[in-house]
Amino acid sequence: MALFSKHLGATVVRRWLYVLSIGFYMMAFVPFSVISYVTFYNTLIPNPVIKIPLHFQGVKDHVLHASVDLEYYKSQFYPTLNYDVIVNMEILCNRNRNDDIYPLFTNVQLSGQVHDSQFILNCDARYLYHENNWFIPYNLRFWTPPFLTNINKNTNLKVKATSVSTKDLDFKQDVMVTISKDIIINNYETFLEFHVNYQGFRFYITQYYYLSMIIGVSIFWSFGVSVSALTCLYFFSNQMLENVTIKVEKQD
Repeated sequence: MALFSKHLGATVVRRWLYVLSIGFYMMAFVPFSVISYVTFYNTLIPNPVIKIPLHFQGVKDHVLHASVDLEYYKSQFYPTLNYDVIVNMEILCNRNRNDDIYPLFTNVQLSGQVHDSQFILNCDARYLYHENNWFIPYNLRFWTPPFLTNINKNTNLKVKATSVSTKDLDFKQDVMVTISKDIIINNYETFLEFHVNYQGFRFYITQYYYLSMIIGVSIFWSFGVSVSALTCLYFFSNQMLENVTIKVEKQD
């Protein structure tokens, strides 16, 4: 009875060790699968945004001017992709009225074409506060410590000028950007941005990033586990065949 219980206990321990070893073996492929998917993603998806600094120079006829040497950034563009051209500005609202809302106009001259856009600049004090403070209510701004609130009167605006493909860009011509009002712009936080307009398969893996990551990691993990299991089965079967001996009976 004691011998039977010892044999049963050894069998149970041995089976649990098999289960744990298989589980560890399968989980060991997870980090490799994540690294493989990230490498695949970075190879397939280029830099999503090309940010070119804009330095607006003085006011002339109530218009701000900025120019960009596009050829300097030519190496960052991919020849087969389309881009959305966006003017990203940080504007300082120096008005004292709470209802200070007015339209502004931008003009972008790109590759010999002119693109006009209009947007609304909202300098309302409450709007600016809620844009810069998500947690502290407006009426409690003077009752909280200064380091918890941001009372700056700056706001970020993104205006889409046009969409263009790399093959249609003339890198030898400078890009000209003008704004039709005398406003205060922070040149250190103002950019001409080229956002990649993904299409097809690239669109889905960027639009649904986490879902695509789960599916991609699962595919790489399944492939790695399958190849390893088939390899182990192949070598195990060969070893079993080598250990088989055929007994030949002597004939009288």
